[in-house]
Amino acid sequence: MIQKFTNLYVTDNSGAIAVRVFQTYPGNRKIVPVGSIVRHSVKKIHRILPWGKQLRGRRKRIICRSQCGRSWIVQTSYQIPYIDGATLRFSKNRVLLVKRKRGIRIYRGRRIYGLTTRAVNNERTINLFRICI
Repeated sequence: MIQKFTNLYVTDNSGAIAVRVFQTYPGNRKIVPVGSIVRHSVKKIHRILPWGKQLRGRRKRIICRSQCGRSWIVQTSYQIPYIDGATLRFSKNRVLLVKRKRGIRIYRGRRIYGLTTRAVNNERTINLFRICI
């Protein structure tokens, strides 16, 4: 369960390391579960992206510090109960950075690192990624 001002880790290779939530969707919900979209601000980034393009002797940064955007929650440290009685709990809260273009979710990273839940795996958009464990 994620709420406002929660620090999250990024689980893709978009260039960001940590983000902070400042708005949840829908707006009247205080706490949101796995699979929800939230607004974030980037707090920590990688210095140089390994796959960035050369631009005048420097590598181009796709993600900058204090940049705002949307992210999709894929892991939470809160227990996720299943019907058969099993529970799933991750060690950290993690998100994927997304951007919207004409109502379609476009992901900023190229790979997902780590495990994801059943709710995230059932989404059709997950096929765009190469999952690395």
